[in-house]
Amino acid sequence: MDKIVGLVLGATIIGGILYKNAESIKIEFMKQKGIYQAKKIARNFFVEKIKENPNITLDEAILKFEDTRNEFSSLEEFVKNKSRTVGSYRKAYQDMFRRAKHYIN
Repeated sequence: MDKIVGLVLGATIIGGILYKNAESIKIEFMKQKGIYQAKKIARNFFVEKIKENPNITLDEAILKFEDTRNEFSSLEEFVKNKSRTVGSYRKAYQDMFRRAKHYIN
């Protein structure tokens, strides 16, 4: 009997916590969903670029994705006016690029 009371009490407390934080949980869920969608868009873009050129490098793929006006000839040139470094772009996109290559193979 004590175990049942404990389970009911625990479930009530957990329910209260979830109810109290429902809006925060919903916001976090939507944020994560948006991140997932953005990564999916980038990965799909990389898949298409790899299909066009199986030898495309990560830097070339990033530049094609980021430089929509085709103004720059290299990622190094592109980042000169940005607040990020070449390394930060590589770190941000390397997993999506790897997944795109894996998806094709």
